[in-house]
Amino acid sequence: MAERYGFFKSQTDTYDEQEDNDEYCIKAHRNEQDFTELKKEIVSNANLARRIEELGFKSMMYLGQSDIDNQVWNQEKVRAELFEAILGAIAIDSDWDPDELQNSVEFMLQIDDQLHDVEDGMDELKENLTQDNAVSTLKELAESGRCSIPQYDLPDEQVYDDGEYWWSCTCYVRSWSIQKTALSKSKKGAKRYVAYLVLCDFFGIEPEEE
Repeated sequence: MAERYGFFKSQTDTYDEQEDNDEYCIKAHRNEQDFTELKKEIVSNANLARRIEELGFKSMMYLGQSDIDNQVWNQEKVRAELFEAILGAIAIDSDWDPDELQNSVEFMLQIDDQLHDVEDGMDELKENLTQDNAVSTLKELAESGRCSIPQYDLPDEQVYDDGEYWWSCTCYVRSWSIQKTALSKSKKGAKRYVAYLVLCDFFGIEPEEE
């Protein structure tokens, strides 16, 4: 999960062992608030109760006659408390073994299935990416918090390359550590193509020629 949604600073080329803390960094598919809300959802009574139903653990509830008469098993909070009680029993039985607890939590919560929403929409953006929509796509990703605001550098003067004059544009996306430069016969074309190159790098696809 760590590799899918983030990385440790020590894994990067810029990590300074003397100056930097080895912090975990979330990739900019979503902003930090999205993960905070997702965490709340995962540990909510509603989700814990739902997992008890899906796992068929409701039959493990020991109820008195009064509880049966009042049908307490239909109460969300009661089913959520059963979830917590089961984990508590596993903790005691395993003598608080961290690996056993982690395996139990991962199995009971199925967190990977719920984290699917974190990547929601990215595959569609990747499939629909073209040179014409690259600038707007990159802007959309930045506005939704999936990357930092792209910084474009478009000089006022043309550059001479391979016997011709071209307009040059450089785009830098800090949160992705991606910087690309593109040449084109027009300023608009240079900006459009450099945004396309940045997104191709991010999505891991081979760019087409302008």
